[in-house]
Amino acid sequence: MWKNLFGFTLLLFVFLTGKGEENIKLHLTDGKILTVKKIRVEKNGEISFLHPRIHRFMRIPAHLLDKMEYPKTKELKNADLLFREKKYLQSAKAYIQCSENLKGIAPWDTYSIFYAAKAYFLAGKEDEAIRKLEKLPGKDSPLTDISALELYEGIFLLAQLYCPKKEFEKAYPLLDKLINSPRQDFLKKALLKKGEILFTEEKWLASCNTFSLYTILFPNSPEIKQAEEGRKKAQQELEKAR
Repeated sequence: MWKNLFGFTLLLFVFLTGKGEENIKLHLTDGKILTVKKIRVEKNGEISFLHPRIHRFMRIPAHLLDKMEYPKTKELKNADLLFREKKYLQSAKAYIQCSENLKGIAPWDTYSIFYAAKAYFLAGKEDEAIRKLEKLPGKDSPLTDISALELYEGIFLLAQLYCPKKEFEKAYPLLDKLINSPRQDFLKKALLKKGEILFTEEKWLASCNTFSLYTILFPNSPEIKQAEEGRKKAQQELEKAR
């Protein structure tokens, strides 16, 4: 009953928001398209959209949302151009300005913060990159199939940036978040990185187990040799310590 009622409600909202200036498209799993102006990511990772008539956000359960299509603003396109031209400090400032204008609007708030941080990183300003990534929208929410790619990339980059500073205890939760995510590409990268960090900390057994898990889960991966070498090195160190 509730499922049918929710479906009817969404149909009504599709009708109400199908015209006008709204331009963010939410593709539902039943094939229908909901067109809205503004969306945001909730703490549990689900998407809410702003209804134009009642001016309130309505949540869409993750299993009912297939994908999102959202236009990129002119300001973001200009920031992207500066980034492609490798004008990293200029692009970082442009992305930060965009993030202020797009605050709370998924996924461009995440996109703009991530690329501002990446631009700082490529400009050699790692501390600035870390500060931006620590405020990455959605960083503390559960990762889902529809989470923005930039959210995944940002979490992984932040974990990497903690390592040269030996802030491993901050890196581990981020890597574990990726390991428990639904995206295998980031699960693979996070397992390899965690194995490397554990090796650096001389946690030989944990490092060996992490690399071993990779070889079991992904025997045909292009990075299998890297995992096997990591496991062998950790195993050798473990035997030396006995």
